[in-house]
Amino acid sequence: MDLSLTLFVLLELVVGATATVVAFVAWTYRDRPGGTPLLAMAVTGVAYAATSVVESTVGDPMLWELVTGLQYPLTAALAVESFYLAAEFTRRERYLRPAVTGPLVGVVVVILAVSLTDPAHDLLRGPPELTAMGVFTATYGPLFWMHTLVSLAIILASVTLLTVELANADGIYREQITAVVVGFLLGIAFFLWESLAPIHPAFNLATVGIVGWCFATLWGVFRVDLLETRQVARKTLIDGMADPVIALDTEDRVLDTNPRARDLLDLDDDDVGTPVTAALSAYPPLLDAIGAGEDEREITLRRDGRERHYRIKQSPVYHTRSHAGRLGDREVRLGRTVVIEDVTERRNRERELERQNEHLDEFVSVVSHDLRNPLNVGAGHAELARQECDSDHLDEVLRSHERMEALIEDLLTLARSGRSIDETEAVDLPAVARRCWRNVETDGATLSVETDQTVVADRTRLQQLLENLVRNSVEHGSTDSRPEADDSVEHGAGNDDGVTVTVGAVEDGFFVADDGSGIDAAEHERVFESGYSTGDEGSGLGLHIVERIAEAHGWSVRAAESAAGGARFEITGVEAA
Repeated sequence: MDLSLTLFVLLELVVGATATVVAFVAWTYRDRPGGTPLLAMAVTGVAYAATSVVESTVGDPMLWELVTGLQYPLTAALAVESFYLAAEFTRRERYLRPAVTGPLVGVVVVILAVSLTDPAHDLLRGPPELTAMGVFTATYGPLFWMHTLVSLAIILASVTLLTVELANADGIYREQITAVVVGFLLGIAFFLWESLAPIHPAFNLATVGIVGWCFATLWGVFRVDLLETRQVARKTLIDGMADPVIALDTEDRVLDTNPRARDLLDLDDDDVGTPVTAALSAYPPLLDAIGAGEDEREITLRRDGRERHYRIKQSPVYHTRSHAGRLGDREVRLGRTVVIEDVTERRNRERELERQNEHLDEFVSVVSHDLRNPLNVGAGHAELARQECDSDHLDEVLRSHERMEALIEDLLTLARSGRSIDETEAVDLPAVARRCWRNVETDGATLSVETDQTVVADRTRLQQLLENLVRNSVEHGSTDSRPEADDSVEHGAGNDDGVTVTVGAVEDGFFVADDGSGIDAAEHERVFESGYSTGDEGSGLGLHIVERIAEAHGWSVRAAESAAGGARFEITGVEAA
């Protein structure tokens, strides 16, 4: 074999080996965006190099025609695969819909059919001719140039997609896309060189383009993490987000940042692609939060000489890849996003609320001690005076003291009822309902528990809520008649007949109902107002306390008519344990 021919064959074998390495690397990244098209291109490159070796060494003209004919559909396949790679890599999957991919695949099929039937029409290339060096060659026909133009158009479309992405790329992404573009351009240059001015009949210059493309791709994979760190973040993040956002890859390198993050943390384009520990070295609390990997954590940073409070929220970023011929999709983790929410104002409001609660505690202490003591002294002297003389006036004094005591108790309960609830637990609703029943004077009334629910609540507050509802039904749920406008307290007249109070379940909560005289439909909203009462004895705070406790839990409460015509109170939005 001629020495030059031997060298050309060895070079083509190197092409095939290099393409094989690229195929192996692409196989390990096949689930990442661009990985599968890269794998297909590498396999096609291996096949193309193999046909070039056989083309240079075969001595049978028919076999030479067959092998050489396969190179044309392989070239078209490389062009189509390059378009798939560019579309996936730049996340423009909308170009991969059937209306586009169908014609692209059709180009490969048509060129394969033309190539296989070429001996009958010679439109792709002429008959093989044996040269003095002992290798075959042939002249190009008109369909060859059409095939060349179509393949080049597809590759140029791929380069256009990449170039547009390159114009918007920052940091490491610019190097990644440059690697892909350089590989594509090398392939185009050597393909055109081979088509227009081949240097030797035994050597296919297009294989050199494949070598260049392979090495550019390998450099991209191992030098700038092509297919590993991808510009997925900008597609996931919205630059106009109100909160600062940082995207990290699986190696905790900065993938992307939005303008808010760049302003807050003094970041720029040079930080893209660098380790987050380097990019955020000036913010140790933030690095600690990111390193801990918790979904949420609050930190304090000093900005402009003042402390600001931030909630750090981290979420994984996945790419969902569909596999042809496989049911379902596969998710591949590409990194995570870090959202930095400024909660300074919220923390300030919480502190202000804490101060208000402290003042409220002081008020409760005053009411509990300083008001009750003189009332107790007065009630004691009234009892002593009644022992010395019998007077209806003293009975009125004692009843007034009892009413003052009830009002104070309701005011204390109201003061505590609206506080936020920090801790909840699983509470057996029937058990709490029966305990409340024992704590309330239920003269002749009956309790019916028709639920076995366990709910998530503050046990003490839930008991206060039920006690107020039960007391309301027992004290004001008389079954003798519907109330007149001036003879009821909160929702009915006196308790001449025993009332039945029912505790039951609704779809997302529970209810307390009675068979008493009920509430006028026009008053269903007003009964929860502070001080609302239609009688002289009630404080008008019981149902307002119920509403405050429900709101503190995040529940809703409404008044309605029970099935027996009495009052019904539904508490909804309750979490089941």
